Amino acid sequence: MLTATIWILTLAVNTPVLTRYSAVVDEMTAISYCAISSELAARQLYATFFAFAYLLPLGVIVVCSVGILRHISRHQAPDTPSFTSITATTSSCNVSVVGTRNYSRRVDRRRQTSRTLVLVVIMFAVLWLPVHVHLLVMYFGKIPDTRFYEVNHLTQYYSNSFVCSLPSYLYNTNDELRHLL
Repeated sequence: MLTATIWILTLAVNTPVLTRYSAVVDEMTAISYCAISSELAARQLYATFFAFAYLLPLGVIVVCSVGILRHISRHQAPDTPSFTSITATTSSCNVSVVGTRNYSRRVDRRRQTSRTLVLVVIMFAVLWLPVHVHLLVMYFGKIPDTRFYEVNHLTQYYSNSFVCSLPSYLYNTNDELRHLL
């Protein structure tokens, strides 16, 4: 039932896209291909695509990341039973040293988590923006014929690699995740 719901929802969301395309026959080669029916339809389609495929996901990622960071900063992780209970009977000096060590580890974990979340948001924003800028420029402006734009256009391939590189990045920067796997 869930699979059918996902397919129906996907079809419903893509219906405007399907209605904007039509089959066109090239008069010179007699080859048919799909094209967007009009310039206005293309502008509407890509403006909507920019809003729902870039701005909305970026907004959701930012809101979720801010929520996670606020939760982390407000809630203190419980101390793990370590040397604190063992050294409490021997001397009070060791308790404060071990307690400080646990606090320092918690602060380091929070900083690392914060940096990771911020980097994920920045990576998403930076790597996906060129794709959307290219599409917007293509239908709302004129594509420049400069070498810089051609090189910048290659960043689309980097944005596609974002999905593949993120798990690797998280694995390499998070010791706890590495130990779990």
